[in-house]
Order: sequence, then structure tokens, then C-alpha cells
Amino acid sequence: MTVSRRKKTVILVLIVLALVVAIFNIKILYLFQEGNPFPVLWGIIKLEFTDANIVPFAKDKLIQKDGPETPLTDYLAERGYTFKDRLGAGIFYTKDNNDLLVKARMLTRYYVVYELEHPL
Repeated sequence: MTVSRRKKTVILVLIVLALVVAIFNIKILYLFQEGNPFPVLWGIIKLEFTDANIVPFAKDKLIQKDGPETPLTDYLAERGYTFKDRLGAGIFYTKDNNDLLVKARMLTRYYVVYELEHPL
């Protein structure tokens, strides 16, 4: 009895996905915090396999590896924003007397998600 090519492909994709989850110690339920898990997973893959320090994965969300928010500040500086203040999980930036609130939260112990008040 032979296994069809499609079944082999599905099995291979599932094995690769399981390996990615195991290698990066990502709990699969964490990925569903942001709704559709594929953009989050794609953002994590970009962080791990490219030189990117911060990656947008939705129109108003960014992800970076855990650490100081310097990549966020640099990312927003490229778009004309300057750091103003930080209050707890809220980080304030300003551009032309308009404030931008960025909420920071841990996705896992390895990644931080920044949610912008409005898309850039």
C-alpha cells in the first residue's frame, strides 16, 4: 500500500512545523494570542533567520526579541518619531506635536510585541 504524494507533503509540513515549534521553544497557544498565528510565526522566523531586529507583522503590531526597546525607537525614528517618555508598559513617541502610544507586552519570554495606537 503506497502513501500518496499529497499525504507525504502534509506529513512533512506537520513535522517541519513541529520542529520549528520545538526548536524555538514556542508554545503554540502563545501564537494564538494575536489572532491568526501565521503572521506572528512569520515575524518570528524573520527575526531568527535575518538580520532584522524588529519586524512588523500586522498594520499596527511589531515583534522583536526580548531586550531594550532600542530597535523600536530606531524603527520609529526612521518614520520621524522621537522618544518622549515611558510609563510602565506604555511608551510614548512624538511627531509634529502628535503623540503615539505604543503598548509593550511579552509574547513569550523570548519575544516582545509592540501594539501601536494607530498604524503608521
